[in-house]
Amino acid sequence: LFANVYGNRLDKFVKHVLHIPYYIRYMDDFVILTPNLNQLKKWVKRIEEFLEKEMALQINPKSTILYAGNGIDFCTLYYINLFELLCYVFEYRNAAS
Repeated sequence: LFANVYGNRLDKFVKHVLHIPYYIRYMDDFVILTPNLNQLKKWVKRIEEFLEKEMALQINPKSTILYAGNGIDFCTLYYINLFELLCYVFEYRNAAS
């Protein structure tokens, strides 16, 4: 429950500041879908800065950019047929961890 309440700050930043149209978050995991790799990299940088400065969190080093057309594994579910989209699969954690 705490992760969802705390993560609401990130949700608002992603939706209202960055205007990312395809963003999914569950607890401390989230996914961004886009066909534009350059835009995705810019969003990732801005999100990392926001998490570190505003929330004292950092992105898990295992986070990666994937081609979502091959399907993605998110929250133990495997999603297939995601068109020609790139996907960034994130997990954030407390900076002190």
